[in-house]
Amino acid sequence: MSPASATAATDHLDTAEAGGRALRGGVLRSAGYAGGILLSLASAPILIRHLGTIGFGQYVTAVSIVAVVLGLTEGGLNAIALREYATLRGAQRDQLMRNALGVRLVLSTVGVLGAIGFTALAGYGSTLVLGVTAAGAGLIVQLMQSILSVPLQSQLSLGRASLVDFVRQVVSVSLIILLALTGAGLVALLAVAIPASVISLALTAVLVRRLTPLRPAFHPRDWWPLLRDSVPYAAAIAVNVVYFRVAIILTSLLSTKAQTGYFAVSFRIIEVLV
Repeated sequence: MSPASATAATDHLDTAEAGGRALRGGVLRSAGYAGGILLSLASAPILIRHLGTIGFGQYVTAVSIVAVVLGLTEGGLNAIALREYATLRGAQRDQLMRNALGVRLVLSTVGVLGAIGFTALAGYGSTLVLGVTAAGAGLIVQLMQSILSVPLQSQLSLGRASLVDFVRQVVSVSLIILLALTGAGLVALLAVAIPASVISLALTAVLVRRLTPLRPAFHPRDWWPLLRDSVPYAAAIAVNVVYFRVAIILTSLLSTKAQTGYFAVSFRIIEVLV
């Protein structure tokens, strides 16, 4: 069965079960999100104690630089792809997903390269440059997983989508705790994003392999409709994500390492509460 025909055969949006599936899925998404927050709370004290004030400040600075890339390149692409996926059928739906994968890969790669260049030019040092490179690689894989999960969201398989996200969180937190307890350095801790994201991408690929093509398409002329519609959404997301992160980056550039570390700890507390 082709991806298109399989999708048509299992399109739950057109059934009377859609409301119930959406409600159950929403509860599962909320539970998964809450579980992820609790996991991050469990690892934060261990990470802070292991790295110390200055080291944790560097860790949060690297994560913030990569998060700015997320805010500027995500661009609402997932939301637009989800909207179009729900309305298209057959070969058009498959082509949409291939284009979305292509756009996502190019935008995230360009953004991460820009982050690496900024880190080097700003004089952060080789350790932080390597850390941003590692975290950026993990971000690229995570964003590919996110766009590949669009068929699951469209088919209201929100429980499966939540499970994949939760597994990524579990792997990430487990590796952070393990590395911290064994005395790993900053770069290794930032590189945790790579295996965690690869596992979530592999799980998602298995779940959607009968629903959508897994190969991206690189036809820039076909990308414009996706990019054009995502611009307004992108502005809102960028403001939300970038606001706090820019404060960390500015502190790291204009203040001392110790002050950046104290600010990073308070920032992490506020971030969890938000």
